[in-house]
Amino acid sequence: MVQALFSILLFLRLFSVVTLALSTPQQNQCNPPNQPIRAGFYLSNSNHYPLISSINPSLYTHLYYTSISSDTSSLSIFSPTLKSKDPSLKTLLSLTPDTSVFVEYDDFFNFTVETVLANGFDGLDLMLQYPISRSEVINFALLIRRFRVRLNDASRPLLLTATVYFSNHIFDGPSGGLDYPTSIMSSDLDWINVASFGFYNSTNVTVFDAPLYDKSSHFSASYGITSWIDAGVPPCKLVMGLPLYGRSYVLKNKSKNALGAPVVADGPKQRVSNHTGIMAYSEIEELLLDKDAVFVYDNTTVASYFYSGDIWVSFDGVDVIKEKIDFASKYRLQGFFLWPINYDNSNYTVSTLASEAWIERYSSSYENNDGFTQAAAAAPFELPPLENTQGPNITSGSSKLIQRSLVIVGYITTSSWIIFFSLLNNYFLSLSHT
Repeated sequence: MVQALFSILLFLRLFSVVTLALSTPQQNQCNPPNQPIRAGFYLSNSNHYPLISSINPSLYTHLYYTSISSDTSSLSIFSPTLKSKDPSLKTLLSLTPDTSVFVEYDDFFNFTVETVLANGFDGLDLMLQYPISRSEVINFALLIRRFRVRLNDASRPLLLTATVYFSNHIFDGPSGGLDYPTSIMSSDLDWINVASFGFYNSTNVTVFDAPLYDKSSHFSASYGITSWIDAGVPPCKLVMGLPLYGRSYVLKNKSKNALGAPVVADGPKQRVSNHTGIMAYSEIEELLLDKDAVFVYDNTTVASYFYSGDIWVSFDGVDVIKEKIDFASKYRLQGFFLWPINYDNSNYTVSTLASEAWIERYSSSYENNDGFTQAAAAAPFELPPLENTQGPNITSGSSKLIQRSLVIVGYITTSSWIIFFSLLNNYFLSLSHT
């Protein structure tokens, strides 16, 4: 009897997960248009960064608090400090959850929402820039759906966003043919942050880290944005990422310093970034003052670089920032985000430039009807059979039973199923305690 009850409860649990994924909340297709976004990510993991109190929140509409280490000492002061300067600012907590672990745990969802509310945040961001398997993508879809439901039930309205790979199709990972769940992302997320940078992690020659165009490959910001639109995500739900760092290399021969020149190593570790091969914009600005530094802007790719001695650095200069803002406005994207604002200089030069350019382009371009047309609704995201997903092992007989049950779902409303199985679940639980 106990084993039979356990089997039924297990079936109900698996069925509820699939039902959750297949349910369809009301879609937001940006009608009326969403608020234009001027966002920035704040990294909280280094004492080399400027203080939170030094940030000028008027340059942004939204700021993300991102903790990529165990140090969350500034978590509680982030929102209150910035909102005391600009009450209109919205703040979000950005997390990189382990999709294979957290998707099944209600405590994780409850704790996360409580953390968002308790620390004065206005929403949550789920970061998954490099999914490596089909099961991870599926679990990401489930996380989005479950968080959307939880945030809708919160004591005050909360935003839900995601920060993802530059393309909707991950074509340079270990798993081929991997796509994001665009239908669920379009319906459940307020917007999608597209990380349009960091295209090359390892290379033997100098390359642009975030070109707007590249006719020789798919590694460009323009390709990534259009791939999301082609996948059915409305442009008004896309926010384009702009890097505030440069990718640095050590040249093999300092006299050979053009694009594609051989390199022997990543650039030296910098104080602000604390990483080899990564240079903050504030550090780039200082190096450009050197009389031996040579700056180059490439009009074809809309990218820039400089070299000084045997150091070569690809970064987004002033002209590149303006061109990318122009691209985002022409495609009627929802806005842009800067990664990370810690790397700007003390005057927040790039943040100011991007903000002013966006406000100018938004007020002139978006009021006219000559821009890019809105994409069609995203195609449904299909979940594979349950035996191919992460989770409890089930027998082939149970799997076939669940698959047959899913066919029935198409003829009965989702809400009816949820109510029915909730009551049935409570009934069997009561029997097990008698």
